[in-house]
Amino acid sequence: MNDLRMYSISAGTWTDLSNPASGSPPSPRDEHAMAASGDFLFVFGGWDSSGRVNDLRMYSISAGTWTDLSNPASGSPP
Repeated sequence: MNDLRMYSISAGTWTDLSNPASGSPPSPRDEHAMAASGDFLFVFGGWDSSGRVNDLRMYSISAGTWTDLSNPASGSPP
């Protein structure tokens, strides 16, 4: 599965967010980390069908878009 759903406590309903407005969602995976901050969800790493993955994806809840944050700008890390 590669689905994303949001639950509304006030309405008692689920909303399917599996078809983003833009961007590519992360591959289906397990053993990943997910965190929420404000309007954003972040998904990092885990295992997919090809093995271990080391990517970072951000989902904007209000815009319904995925962004791949795995490829930093060129230059040296701090």
